[in-house]
Amino acid sequence: MKKRLNPHPGLALILSTLAALTPATAQAQKLHARPAELVRIEPEGKSFSVLIPAHWTRNELNLLKEHQKYELKLWAPARTDLAYVLIGVDYFADPHKSPERFLFEQSNPVFAQRGAVHIEPVQPATSSTGVISFTVHTDRFPPLGPATKKQAVLRQVIPHPMQKGFAVLYFDAPTPLAAQYRPIFEQVAASFKPQAQQDANALPELSADEYAVLTDFFGNNPKKTAEAQPKFFADVRRARVVNGQTGNKGKLDDTAQQHLAREFGGLDPHLLADYRDKNTHPAMVRDKILVRNLYVLPDKDGASPTRTPFQQERLRPLDLPGLNSSIVQVSRIGFDAPKETALFHVFLVGGGPSTGHFVLMTRDGGPWEVRQAALTDYLIH
Repeated sequence: MKKRLNPHPGLALILSTLAALTPATAQAQKLHARPAELVRIEPEGKSFSVLIPAHWTRNELNLLKEHQKYELKLWAPARTDLAYVLIGVDYFADPHKSPERFLFEQSNPVFAQRGAVHIEPVQPATSSTGVISFTVHTDRFPPLGPATKKQAVLRQVIPHPMQKGFAVLYFDAPTPLAAQYRPIFEQVAASFKPQAQQDANALPELSADEYAVLTDFFGNNPKKTAEAQPKFFADVRRARVVNGQTGNKGKLDDTAQQHLAREFGGLDPHLLADYRDKNTHPAMVRDKILVRNLYVLPDKDGASPTRTPFQQERLRPLDLPGLNSSIVQVSRIGFDAPKETALFHVFLVGGGPSTGHFVLMTRDGGPWEVRQAALTDYLIH
């Protein structure tokens, strides 16, 4: 079958924006969903398999080697300019990427289309793995021409966890045709099967409790902290790039413990032991720090627990997107037994002097709040 050109240029995930660019609008025609004849495909690398409609136009874009991204788009027959039906599978192979971040960005868009309505996520009947689905009602507009020409559409999105990264299955159809074509999408979604992906060098990941602490650390306004903070500490909290791997610059030797005792007072022995035990090895930081515009910078050399002492601590300010040249590397986070106090170290490099701080955060049934911070490093390059 002759492939048709994809009217959505570029590699951006279609559902990350709520207005799809299409050719000039035309009068919508009534489309008819044919019974689905499905065929199984496995992309290069065999990261997953899925059944797809055999008679739909298929468009694949495999950039796994260059950008760790794979796109599959399936177009229903007899589509028109704005009244087309689309099923897609996007796979993000970067191990630092997560479906949690995808859902957060969908719920907190930087630019939201006027009139878009989000329905609360629910677990779909097609999944037994705990993945969730959400639906968006919005409009399609032509890239040029009067704004009165539009097509009401329904989009269903299913983010799917993977061993490395995550996948997104989505359905995009004119609202009058959604019920007619949705069963085909449900068949596709039910057939999606991630394959085992072995990685001998895989690092452990931060725990959910650690991500919660870091989310409140970077997300809360530093000016609201009651305690007086050390110089340059606010720069750390305002940084929006975090290294994808933890560091061990905040070693708890005798000198460091004496310093913390002077700055923080007596600390819970369980808290200190938990911090020390966790920081004997590095861990992966995924983009689960749910703060708007915060970016996790992958380790380009590849993480390896056999490289010591944390030789993968190479922070690269010049690799950052845009003009922000500050990167924060966090340590693992130690907790007291009831998990009401947290201790960790942050190291900021780029955009000025490099600084390190021990941070003590507490909570009392609510969000984590910075209680105190102590400067440990100050380097002028």
